[in-house]
Amino acid sequence: MPLLDRATTNDPVSVLCLDFDDFKLINDTQGHAAGDQLLRWAVQTATLTLRTDALVARTGGDEFIIVLPGRPAAAIAAGDRLRGALGARVGVSCGVATAPDDGADLTALVAVADERLYADKLRRRAASGILTN
Repeated sequence: MPLLDRATTNDPVSVLCLDFDDFKLINDTQGHAAGDQLLRWAVQTATLTLRTDALVARTGGDEFIIVLPGRPAAAIAAGDRLRGALGARVGVSCGVATAPDDGADLTALVAVADERLYADKLRRRAASGILTN
């Protein structure tokens, strides 16, 4: 990915992994059409909420990665803005990794960001009193 190839300590690139909380429950209780509509709305909301140079990609059922230039603090702030914007309709867990410090390629960065996402998910569940998947 050319953006990651240019990442340096002075010009880092961050990857934000994002996962909807309890998306299966939405599909199960409201139907897959409602889940699909939520996914479309989430992408539109992300596009409006994030920097214009952010790359948003769906990687799984309710999982996304977002690649954006900038330091970890900027990516964390972007994740917080996105969590706030999406929070009107769905809970969101986030994890961030930044090149070159957390890895040099997309695979390594996604692995680190994904670990941080699941730590965030566990913290959020514990805070709400929900301790299961």
